[in-house]
Amino acid sequence: MTTDRRSRGLARQIARGAIEGDSVRLHGAIVATLELYTIADAASYVFDTAIEGLLDRPAPRRVAEAAIRSHTTAYRHEGIAGRRRALAARRAETGAKAAGPAV
Repeated sequence: MTTDRRSRGLARQIARGAIEGDSVRLHGAIVATLELYTIADAASYVFDTAIEGLLDRPAPRRVAEAAIRSHTTAYRHEGIAGRRRALAARRAETGAKAAGPAV
């Protein structure tokens, strides 16, 4: 798949997730973008295109902008390996809470 085609598809998924209020789709498309591209390339290839597609929809545009900003800040600060470690720790904590207190 070409970079151009992939980036358009991811931009559509981000826009659709924001429009439909589908946070899983929105999050997944943003994370996939950040795993495939540097933050600078993600912004120019995918994020800008997604936001442009939402110019006539202010509420979904704000949702997408906030989600993109949140994810890029985390990736910039922690990097991909740091994000994976943080997610693994969060999953372990959630699993421990679900299991309840040790007897």
